[in-house]
Amino acid sequence: MKRHSSLLSLFILALSSWSTSAASLDKEIEYLYQYVAEATECVFVRNGKSYTTLEAVEHMQVKQGYFSKRIKSAEDFIKFSATKSTTSGKAYLIQCEGQEIVESADWLSSALMSYRLAQ
Repeated sequence: MKRHSSLLSLFILALSSWSTSAASLDKEIEYLYQYVAEATECVFVRNGKSYTTLEAVEHMQVKQGYFSKRIKSAEDFIKFSATKSTTSGKAYLIQCEGQEIVESADWLSSALMSYRLAQ
């Protein structure tokens, strides 16, 4: 009976840890979507064509759905949903007013790091 109770306790602990991690992942991804959407002075460049940040968010949401089983962290989200074209392999770029063009992976990774430090 004691062994059964210990196993149950471990299961509950693992489940609570998983739901905390899942909630944390959802918050981080939601933050990244918000960060992109609010960067209205920027354009998102995909395969040589410029898109608004709202269009970028929509595109990332589609890719997140497609890669959902592979996304286990916010870094995975960036890697699979916001880094490069799965068709051409070209990196996604961000061009913000008055700033150099940067790869979206670097831009989003920096935003994620700032978000985590602020928590």
